[in-house]
This record gives sequence, structure tokens and C-alpha cells, in this order.
Amino acid sequence: MKSKKICVWSGKRGGFGALTPTMRAIQAHEALELALVVTDQHLYDQFGRTVREVEDQFPVAAAIDMEQSGDSNEERARAVGLCLQRSVDVLADLAPDVLLVIGDRGEVFAACIAAHNMRIAIAHVQGGDLSGTYKGDTKSLGACPLHLSTYDLTRHGILISGQAYQSLPQVLLELDGDDIYAVGVFGLIFGRYDNLQG
Repeated sequence: MKSKKICVWSGKRGGFGALTPTMRAIQAHEALELALVVTDQHLYDQFGRTVREVEDQFPVAAAIDMEQSGDSNEERARAVGLCLQRSVDVLADLAPDVLLVIGDRGEVFAACIAAHNMRIAIAHVQGGDLSGTYKGDTKSLGACPLHLSTYDLTRHGILISGQAYQSLPQVLLELDGDDIYAVGVFGLIFGRYDNLQG
């Protein structure tokens, strides 16, 4: 049986610690192969150059230096852009079956953009729920405050994915010759506590 290669992406100590049990399970499974990539804070002295701690526990398949030279938003954006470029080469070289990422930081977005465009499956855990980017007022995660919902209109407007908390209401139509009449509503109209009264 051909093993599946799982590429774990780690940019800082906290995420690494959270994924350590998962990486140990990957290593122990006979049908899985671990390929660990470190980047961002793991490689900087000001954050303790934690890549050394990582190497004490797991072999590192690749390291991506984002070359971030300052703390401004512009410097971070440039570093994430460089990480995206370098992620393409690393993922092409490693050729994983799955990219496993944790959290919602810039180096994670960069890896996911590369993997998505390279048709590598992405497994994503703890995206905002524990890291503080969940916005309760808008019920959204990460940088996007609006996630549009999708519905299956062939199955009475049932919710498929997204933030909506109910399926789409559908207007029941009747045909009488050339005339069409709205005679009822399946479901509730958004923002109302009961169906519209006629």
C-alpha cells in the first residue's frame, strides 16, 4: 500500500505544540508519512529560534525564511507574499497528499493559497476559534467578515454551507392558465419570527 504524505505547516511554538500529538500519530501510522515544514517565528532569534526545539522532536523537511524585517503591516504583507512564493517550491518538492495547517496566521494563508492552486488537499484546524479572530458580532472567522452561504435550490433551499442558520424560504407558486399566483411560503422569511401573514 502506498503511504499518504501529510505535510504539517508550523509557524510558531504554540501551533507546533498543539499539533505534536497529531504528528506523533502520523509518524506511528504505517500508511502515513510526515513532512514537517517550519517557517516564520520558528526561524527568528527574537522568538527564540524554536526550530531547534522542533528538530529535537521531528525531522524538518523544509524551512521557509519569510525575511520579515520589521513590524509594520506592509512588512508583514511582504513577508507573507515571499512565504507564498517559497511555499510553491517547497510543496512542489515534497508533493504531499494533504497539507495540515493550524490557525489563521499569514504563513498559514500563504501555504493554503499555494496548496489550493496546486490541487493539494488542505486540512485546517483551529481557524480563529481559539486564536481570537472569531468575531461574535458578525459570526465570522479570520480576515473575511462576510462568508456567503450556499443553498441547494433543488431541495427546497436547504443550507449547504456558510454562516446562515436556516434554509432559504421558498415561495409556493400555482399556475392558472397564463397567470402565476404566490399561494404560500415554505420556511421563514429571514428577519421574521413567523411566516408573512396574507
